Amino acid sequence: FLNTSSSPSAVTDKDGFFCTGEIAVTDYVLIIGHPEENYEIFAGEDSKAKVWSPIAGKVLDLGEIVTALVPNP
Repeated sequence: FLNTSSSPSAVTDKDGFFCTGEIAVTDYVLIIGHPEENYEIFAGEDSKAKVWSPIAGKVLDLGEIVTALVPNP
């Protein structure tokens, strides 16, 4: 279940970098695009949703994210 009203979100800059404020310590998946329109859930090598688990007080670096999703004009 995706709760778009309380899920952290961010928009990339011109180079594709993004940052969001502090987030709750819980498990997260990355949704690329608009979750109510055109989106994909970022998957790991096993084709299952990749799950990230942040640690309190630490920066969570997602690494390089590659998508085939074409943005809406």
